[in-house]
Amino acid sequence: MSDPTPASPSSPKQVARTIAAQLKEPNLAHLIGIVKHLGPERALEFLAQTLKVEAEGGLKILNGARRRTAGGTFFHLVRESLAEPERSKLFPPHNKRPKKPKKDALPGAGPTPSQPPPAAPAGPAPEEAWAGRAEVITALLKTEIGKATAMKVTLIGRPGKVSNQGQYIMFTMRGPEKTPSLPKGLPPMPAASKLVYLVYVAEKQWKKVAEAIQAPEDVLIVEGHLTWDEELKKLSIFASNITTKALEQAKRVGKQTKVEATP
Repeated sequence: MSDPTPASPSSPKQVARTIAAQLKEPNLAHLIGIVKHLGPERALEFLAQTLKVEAEGGLKILNGARRRTAGGTFFHLVRESLAEPERSKLFPPHNKRPKKPKKDALPGAGPTPSQPPPAAPAGPAPEEAWAGRAEVITALLKTEIGKATAMKVTLIGRPGKVSNQGQYIMFTMRGPEKTPSLPKGLPPMPAASKLVYLVYVAEKQWKKVAEAIQAPEDVLIVEGHLTWDEELKKLSIFASNITTKALEQAKRVGKQTKVEATP
């Protein structure tokens, strides 16, 4: 590996990007958090230590099964140099969960000595991490890419104009216009209102929903396999199952009626 450059980046984010580039470390968000906490000069000192360790053969993981990545060595050196509570702030234990307050605890009384407040997560806010995702993705694409064994999606909504191609049906769907609620910690998802999906449904399956979807208040529920149509430059979904909201509700009512009628 080459010596760390540039010598004096002007901001924590620039320093973090320098470290990420030198070590081919994709976790830019964590690096930014470390640089903000330690300061650029101290963070670059750890970078120099890491490059020296790597040049000398690197470090093994705890069980010795394999060599740490360069980024993993950097994080290890930083973590081992810190004392509590600084270490826990930058490297919170994955299995540590805040204790639930006792039932007789008074509201608003705050944490007791046996119930310390959870440490603030290291790194930038989700929005800041999202803004820097391009650098992370670029680094990830240069490493080993995972392999998906299946890809299934669900579309819920009204179809566009339906075209009968004989053995299969084609239609388009756009959106959704509203972004869904996401788990805490994720950045806001970009609106997908400009996305157009090409949907392919076997004629036999379509016959099951053709009449029901005529009702303007009903919606399709399409489960299928997602792929990219390179020729048309569109996302395409090949339906494996299709129903409507009204048909599903009627099915549940029928099951409930059957249960109630059972002696």
